[in-house]
Amino acid sequence: MFEKLLVACSSNDPFSVIIVDPRTGVASWSYKGSELQGATVGFVDSLGVSGDHLLVSIKDRPLIHAFAVHPRDRYHQKAVVSGVISTFCTNKDGSLLFSSIGTQVFIWLLSTGELLAVVDAHYQAVTCLALSSDESILFTASKDGSMHCYLVADIISSNRGNTIEPIRKCRAHTLAISGLSVSYGTNPRVVSCGLDHIAAVYSVSLDEILLKVSADRPFTACKLDPAESRLFLGSDTGNIAQINLYDLDQARDLLIQVSDEKNSKVPIFNGHSDEITIFSINGDGSLLASGDSSGKYCIWEIVSKQCLKVSSMRGSISSLKFVANWPSTSASEHTSTHPMFELKRSITGGEKISMRACDGTDSNKDFWQGEIDRLMADILKGSAKLNSSNGINIKKASKRKCAVNDRKEGKAEEIIVLDEGVEMIGFTGSSPTVCEGASSKSDKELIEKQRQEILKLKKINAELYDFMATELTER
Repeated sequence: MFEKLLVACSSNDPFSVIIVDPRTGVASWSYKGSELQGATVGFVDSLGVSGDHLLVSIKDRPLIHAFAVHPRDRYHQKAVVSGVISTFCTNKDGSLLFSSIGTQVFIWLLSTGELLAVVDAHYQAVTCLALSSDESILFTASKDGSMHCYLVADIISSNRGNTIEPIRKCRAHTLAISGLSVSYGTNPRVVSCGLDHIAAVYSVSLDEILLKVSADRPFTACKLDPAESRLFLGSDTGNIAQINLYDLDQARDLLIQVSDEKNSKVPIFNGHSDEITIFSINGDGSLLASGDSSGKYCIWEIVSKQCLKVSSMRGSISSLKFVANWPSTSASEHTSTHPMFELKRSITGGEKISMRACDGTDSNKDFWQGEIDRLMADILKGSAKLNSSNGINIKKASKRKCAVNDRKEGKAEEIIVLDEGVEMIGFTGSSPTVCEGASSKSDKELIEKQRQEILKLKKINAELYDFMATELTER
């Protein structure tokens, strides 16, 4: 799928959030920001992966905005929170919002606006948040130099009065952690880098540090490519070091010089002159995007280390992310389900029952028709196997007998109805599944079982609907 690049800078100027075509460097979508009323943009990210909405935090105010990406959709909501949000992330379907405010992490359920939990994560301010690819683990990093791992299930389902404890703690740094990157898969490796000139690769399952990289300059950003073969580290001088993880020969400690551009073992990307703030890598690992504190961002080809595109914004690059080519940015007509963005400021007891709204498109409209076809195909396959197990002579005798009966009585037809509203299935006398005595009885038994199963499912659905309707009306 063709990708684009979401770019945002910390500025109060218009068009501080844009989407760029990485092939040409031209902005294909931009946000004027009139709803922000002159506030400075903080962190920006999409609400889920659909690209229907963007979330924008304000740098120096306790506010977060949600607005629709499509130009004709004027949806905009603003929420006041208990403090300035430094960073945030959402899960893939956009139902949960994880935000860091000071030393705490706030988790909201966006279908109702409920505040599910507040986690006292660190002793100093939280600098980075990230979710694992399967969304089961939340990673937090802080200025105190520690990195914690929390189970999302523990956060959203715990007793509101209990303290939520991390399942893993890693303290590989002595100063503030400035970057965090999580690998794909259910066994994630986490890369962290800090101002103490150290970057570490940590295994959650093993609970140990797999690799520690020391440098002559502080690290300000890090990124692991999708194949987990390359690690990119940005420094405060603007140089980017590439570490090939498969060429380390089992080394657990590595010393590099990010200012040495002639080092053949550690390639250096030289295109920035200010502190690197953020990285992003596209899906196939061929392109690297980097942004610095002066507002300059570059798109690199990783293999050749050539800078393909260079551009600049009016403030420090705060968000940089390769995204899919969202239909909301180019389609003339686009409908989406808007989130409930009335964020509560106090923890609720989960009194509300939420049901996900339909966006007007039914992706499963042919589901039941497909299920009927699949069930009938299974029936016919089972019948064919049963027929093949019978002797050849029995088959021939049965066929001759059926042919005689057809000539005497005419072509027989048997109609079996699975259920009301479901298409009828007919078997004619010339079909082997009806002509062959044993298989005809087997077919009827199988179809009767399927009919009973459909009736059972309908009964369960009706009971479930009645229960939910009763609960919603009572509350």
